[in-house]
Amino acid sequence: MKKEINIMIVEDELIFAEDLKTIFQDPPYKVSSIQMRANDALAEIARKKPDLILIDIKLQGKMDGIELSEKVRQKYAIPVIFITAFSNPLIIEKSMATKPICYLIKPISELDLLDAIKAEFEKD
Repeated sequence: MKKEINIMIVEDELIFAEDLKTIFQDPPYKVSSIQMRANDALAEIARKKPDLILIDIKLQGKMDGIELSEKVRQKYAIPVIFITAFSNPLIIEKSMATKPICYLIKPISELDLLDAIKAEFEKD
């Protein structure tokens, strides 16, 4: 696994984002930033090039998390994990078309999240 995994959280609920950040207090994880809008996240991605992005589907502003994930996949090829309250099959199908590592429904299991991240970064 990489020595340090820089994670960006893109979440419209700051309290949830801060709670999520507490999962990544120990090495090799580091939260590089929390963004609430997709456009702000894109600008930050261009500057910081995180190793992983955790994205909610519902975000502040006009662009949702699915559109953000597609832009990230096309331009940066940075792995994405969706963490959202949406369990609608059509939304899940649409989001899975952007090829995320996984799709976790809130409330999430910390173990499921960490297992998904470890699996991604331990690939050959």
